[in-house]
Amino acid sequence: MRMTQKNIKILKEKDGPGVYVLVNRTKDKNYVGKGDRVFRKAFRQIKGRGNADVFSDLSSGDGFEIVVYTLSRSSFEDLDDLLKETMDTLDNYRQSLRLLTI
Repeated sequence: MRMTQKNIKILKEKDGPGVYVLVNRTKDKNYVGKGDRVFRKAFRQIKGRGNADVFSDLSSGDGFEIVVYTLSRSSFEDLDDLLKETMDTLDNYRQSLRLLTI
């Protein structure tokens, strides 16, 4: 999604508690975080107002994807539970990739 004024307005309207995953496709790294306004929190990360490593990687041209899981569209009632499940899922995925490369 390109960040046009229309898209930014849509994201602001849908913003709420959730978990984001910033996926660095170039370096095969994931940065996971949570926020009461998850779209705003993820956007701040890519604008250099968060993790310095993320901004450095973006500035150097690394390819990124952003995945957002909102609490309201999940089966969870607690943001920390959603975060834990997201991190566990990522860990399991990485483990399965390791098994495939052996």
